[in-house]
Amino acid sequence: ASPVARFAVAELVEATVVATAPVQPVAPGDAARVVGFRLANLGNGPEAFRIELEPAAAGSTIALLPRTPALYVDSDGSGTWTPADLPYATGAEPALPPDGTLTLFAVLDVPPDAVDAARARVTLTARATTGTGAPGTTVAGAGVGGVDAVLGRSGGAVPA
Repeated sequence: ASPVARFAVAELVEATVVATAPVQPVAPGDAARVVGFRLANLGNGPEAFRIELEPAAAGSTIALLPRTPALYVDSDGSGTWTPADLPYATGAEPALPPDGTLTLFAVLDVPPDAVDAARARVTLTARATTGTGAPGTTVAGAGVGGVDAVLGRSGGAVPA
């Protein structure tokens, strides 16, 4: 009998995040303005992501005010923020299957003293719970079935 060769394919940890409506005009004092983001798991295994919101990223001239809660998951799949959407809960990150997507909504208020031409840059960063670091880093035994996981080009952390 011929010997059997077995190969273990490493799990790739890779994702992307994009804003669904990157530019929105607002007015001073606007309440509950919504910024949507779409997170996609580009890896070959299921992955959960910790989500971080920055309401005044580099390049902002004003800071938007996050509501409480500030992040929601598009629970009803409508693509728009609705009362059916559930707040995002740190520590209960949903696992996305390979090629799976998740829409998130940041809900923010505009300060009443915002001036004309002020700009706010809102970012959302997704960090793989498997690990983050330099692209190509191996996380031993962290993949499905105990295979190694390898961080892709994003290093397991992607901002939008």
